[in-house]
Amino acid sequence: MSFETVSFGVGSLFFEVVDSSREFEWLQLVTQTLEKIPSVDDIKTREPRSFFEYGALSAEGLGETQLISQKIPQGATISFTLQIPKRTQKELQGFGYEAVAESGSFRIIMASESEYPFAFIRPTDPGRNPSPSSAVVVVREFLIAELAKLGESCSVRLKTLGPSPLHADFHVSPGKGEVALAGGLSYTAKKTRGYDEYEFFWDGPEQSDHSRAISATLGYLAPEVELYYFLVAVGHLRYHRFTSLSNQFANLMDLHQDRSVKSRISRIARSSSAIRDIRIALLAVGTQFLGERKFGRGRLERMEPTRPVMVLKSLMEREVEPKYDDEIESYGKMLELLDSRHTQTVQRVTAFAVSLLGVVVGALLTAWLRR
Repeated sequence: MSFETVSFGVGSLFFEVVDSSREFEWLQLVTQTLEKIPSVDDIKTREPRSFFEYGALSAEGLGETQLISQKIPQGATISFTLQIPKRTQKELQGFGYEAVAESGSFRIIMASESEYPFAFIRPTDPGRNPSPSSAVVVVREFLIAELAKLGESCSVRLKTLGPSPLHADFHVSPGKGEVALAGGLSYTAKKTRGYDEYEFFWDGPEQSDHSRAISATLGYLAPEVELYYFLVAVGHLRYHRFTSLSNQFANLMDLHQDRSVKSRISRIARSSSAIRDIRIALLAVGTQFLGERKFGRGRLERMEPTRPVMVLKSLMEREVEPKYDDEIESYGKMLELLDSRHTQTVQRVTAFAVSLLGVVVGALLTAWLRR
């Protein structure tokens, strides 16, 4: 006897401790908070083996709020069941959406192994779910609302990193797929007009045991999902750094486009240092982006030989593709033009000042001689 299809969605959800001085109490504080939510049941945890902070994910000075701002527990897992009424599911998704789980029951697994936290979320209704990725949206918004109800006494907050949900739906069924993975696990990927679908199949021992099939599937996906979200996090910071650089450049352009007398005088005095500062920032950002691409590509290349097939390879490769190179090159050319114009302006002002000084000195000398 085989089992019915099981569906799930993927995202990056993490409970961050509000008081960073208690970050090493992460598991205790998260568990205590979940126990205060009436809809939460069957909490299971695994202690973190260590806590680690990635220098590559430092967002200091960028005004970034999505990324985790403290040490991340390594090797930690927390899972629980969440009951969300059908009406609430519809409200959380917005107008026109149906409930994701008819029973209202969801099973959530949050983990942080060695890269970046991630979550598997599945409606527990038997049978194939047409949109399991929507379960991530429902659970995410429900947890945010429930934590808000706890008020200032709440010791954790929910951090989510987009895309959450990951833009794909996942299903596990008995049988064999097109591509063999490991043991009795295989899969078939399907491109659709909406989210892509990843169909996993279980043909291993105890084929009728859906828990074995789910465990095998999640276990195989986990390393790829956490590396994917790590690369997304690096790319997220890259976007904020580029935005900061773009704002500096926009301010410089405003200075050069203002035709008022006050602005012209200010431009002569400030333009040279502003151009120099942005050039330095441009070089620093370009060098950092190049290093991040090499770093991300290296992580992918080290993972690939350790796995029969990388299911999410195309998604991860998209995250390490060059970004903002054309914009950075354009900024460099524009800075050269502005610098050239500024140099010419300074030369004209200097020539005028020298001529004016000569006239003044000549007039003074003539007046003195006529005394």
